[in-house]
Amino acid sequence: MLYDMENRIKNVLKQKVKFRIDINEIKPDDNLLLLGMDSLSTLKLVVDIENEFKILFGDDDFIIDNFKTINKLKEIIEKKLDKKENYE
Repeated sequence: MLYDMENRIKNVLKQKVKFRIDINEIKPDDNLLLLGMDSLSTLKLVVDIENEFKILFGDDDFIIDNFKTINKLKEIIEKKLDKKENYE
């Protein structure tokens, strides 16, 4: 599932962010901000991540560190999905 999640995140990133390198060359811990992601593309990314994974980000989630790497994105998505499962 983690591999699948990484690919899903990369697909969303590829559609919303113009990186300086090919998305397939980006490693899970590479700093996305240094590779071309800016505040506008981050906001677009949030909306598409919410739609892709059927989750919602709260105000407390909008910390730049949560969106800095693919691994950080995976962590916050997994937390949101776990909470969602516990409430259903």
